[in-house]
Amino acid sequence: MLYNQARNILTREIRAAKRSYSEKLRNQFSTNEPANMWKTLKNITCFSKPPSQAEKNQQLVDDLNVFYCRFENKLPPPISTTHISNQQQPSLLQLAPIHWVHNLW
Repeated sequence: MLYNQARNILTREIRAAKRSYSEKLRNQFSTNEPANMWKTLKNITCFSKPPSQAEKNQQLVDDLNVFYCRFENKLPPPISTTHISNQQQPSLLQLAPIHWVHNLW
């Protein structure tokens, strides 16, 4: 019987604490003070702002810079383009030898 009594007392106290907390929140919202309302909402949702700046790690910055710059150093020079008029461009059929096309079958 001791266990049942302790369980019932605990359940009653938990319900009373929940009612008290609910009333406290209701009172904070009914005061029409925006600061209190936002404070309560942040408290209920466990909201916190993320840090405004990333960690200042100069070594990481240098490592990333070296990593990405290595690609730029190995790039070939840009190819200069020349404009060919439509009359000068050979067609694909003219590029393929006739005997090669017949050997496919």
